[in-house]
Amino acid sequence: MKKNHSGRFRIRIPDRTWYKENIGCENACPVNTRASRYISAISHGDYDRAFQSFYVLHFVVFPFLTAVLMAIHFWRVRKDGGISDPL
Repeated sequence: MKKNHSGRFRIRIPDRTWYKENIGCENACPVNTRASRYISAISHGDYDRAFQSFYVLHFVVFPFLTAVLMAIHFWRVRKDGGISDPL
């Protein structure tokens, strides 16, 4: 924090650009998870919204994507004739 001329700390109310500059994890998350939504919902006492957004992402989206990728992988292995060479 910067000090002003009186030797006291300046108070700055953060805006959207401050968060983008200082909280990189929210903007660089590979799965685009916004943890601030959970924290905001919890801080406002809206536990249902926090749980719902967390639940949908971790118990619906991730397992579905994993199942799709596994199905594609197994289909490719079967199409290519299986694993025929010893490891």
